[in-house]
Amino acid sequence: MSSVAHILEDFSRQISSTDGNSPTDLPGFDDGYNAGWDDATKAHRKTQDKLKSELAQALQENAFTFQEAKIHVLGAIKPLMKELTDKILPAMMRKTTANHVAEALQGFIKSHAPTSLELHVSPEDRPSIELLLPDLPLPVTLTEDATLDAGQTRFAFEQTEAELDCSALLGSVTRLIDDYFNQIPQQEVSHG
Repeated sequence: MSSVAHILEDFSRQISSTDGNSPTDLPGFDDGYNAGWDDATKAHRKTQDKLKSELAQALQENAFTFQEAKIHVLGAIKPLMKELTDKILPAMMRKTTANHVAEALQGFIKSHAPTSLELHVSPEDRPSIELLLPDLPLPVTLTEDATLDAGQTRFAFEQTEAELDCSALLGSVTRLIDDYFNQIPQQEVSHG
């Protein structure tokens, strides 16, 4: 039998001669390592840039959504606030005018200690204010004044006069609410 070994290449000598410890192999390893490191760094940078871009887009969409939600909520609240200032607050003010007058009277009595007091009230407020007079610790003269609107009361004692105007307070609240809702769309356009 003849051997075929002379036809086939002998790899055992090449493997043993290149065991990876020779100084000629190290630059190849360094080049491969550096190339791998550069590829990994570039891939990481691309991933980070993509994530930053997606995050910025999501934040921008959320900010826009928040502005839209704010406009819708304020739009829904506006009729409620209008109803409150047009109907509910005036009715409450009419019912509580006597309480406000009593509170103001107590403050005047404590701060000025008058011996007598004259109240000028609107014809509409007279019945409710008359009910609080017996509880006052000094003589009070109640005068109906047709020039006063509902919610207005004038206090006169000694040489001093003061006025309580609940309707002006209600008007101020109404104006503040109207002004707030009137400036909202302008703010959204200028900031949006």
